[in-house]
Amino acid sequence: MASLPQYQRDRTLGSQLSFPAAVAACLIAHLALWFSLPVLLGVVLTSDNGEELEWASQLAWGYHKHPPMPSWIIHAFTRVFPPTITLTFALGALQVGMMFAFAWLLGRQLLGTRRAAVSLLLIACITFYTVRLSYFNHNTALMVATAAAALCTWNAHRTRELRWWVALGLCWGLGMLSKYAMVVTIACNLIFLWTRHPVKPPHLLGRCALASIIAVALFAPHWLWVTHHDMDTVHYAMRFVEVEHTLTDRLLRIVGFTADQALRLAPIFIWLLMVRGLSYRNRPVMATNAGDEQPSGDAAAFLAIQAFGPLLIMIALGALVGLELGMPWGTAYLWALPLWYVGTAAGTRFASQSNRALLLGFVAIQGLSAAQFVLTRP
Repeated sequence: MASLPQYQRDRTLGSQLSFPAAVAACLIAHLALWFSLPVLLGVVLTSDNGEELEWASQLAWGYHKHPPMPSWIIHAFTRVFPPTITLTFALGALQVGMMFAFAWLLGRQLLGTRRAAVSLLLIACITFYTVRLSYFNHNTALMVATAAAALCTWNAHRTRELRWWVALGLCWGLGMLSKYAMVVTIACNLIFLWTRHPVKPPHLLGRCALASIIAVALFAPHWLWVTHHDMDTVHYAMRFVEVEHTLTDRLLRIVGFTADQALRLAPIFIWLLMVRGLSYRNRPVMATNAGDEQPSGDAAAFLAIQAFGPLLIMIALGALVGLELGMPWGTAYLWALPLWYVGTAAGTRFASQSNRALLLGFVAIQGLSAAQFVLTRP
């Protein structure tokens, strides 16, 4: 950048500084759009939202099918707001917004400011966070806990500060109080922490134990409730395990699950093509900090594990024990894929496209998604 005339340097820097602000404005509009559409169109109450409203009327350490965290959240909000379907839609949008915030904090550390902002635009195109944004259930609560745990895991590894390990234990415990599938998130966190240390230092063992103790302490009252209520939540969870299915049946389910998750990412693929057509220049936007370099070493491993680890674990469970993979199970995890992609060489080239092309492409995808939502509404 030093070889450019001063006015060009100032113009480039100003563009870089304004881009995250423009992305923030787009995300606020995104949340408002996908919260408002179901309300304006009178979308029928989803069973999950309705269940949470019903359970929230009375505080308990557990409910018929699930752990208590989402119902607790609604209960807290109904102390201030009327217990309506609109409230559940708003809480669904709030949870997606919290995921955006954690993804931004994580992406800024791993990818730099510009690519973290581009990652958020990509995440906001995934259909779990558009047409299903108004859903409020255990998968959406798990999404927030998973994103927060990823941020804590990276910082616990990077800084070794005790506060991050305490925060990680809280994320694990609150995640387990949201949905038992949090064990997948915990497994991915531990896989990264342990594989990056061929020789386990004493501090790693002790601090992993600290995080685990905090998580168990938070989860223990719920487990006591489960044991005193005929293991209801466990029996419900076991309904998704079909050991007697043949290997062919399991493979077909895995193919269907994988195809469905890919379909959720389809708007991103369309946008990638649109941006190439809208971009007015082929040369990259100049980096303004060292964080714009391609991640390597621990950072690259972390992004790969967060992006693919949960899906691979679920697929393995589907093949080995016949786990019936549900389509919404990707809700908590697909947000990590754009972060990984933008950290690759191809993703870096995509993020280097002009601000105008990136933002116009995002707006176009949101418009197309909204039009499809309106036209296909029952």
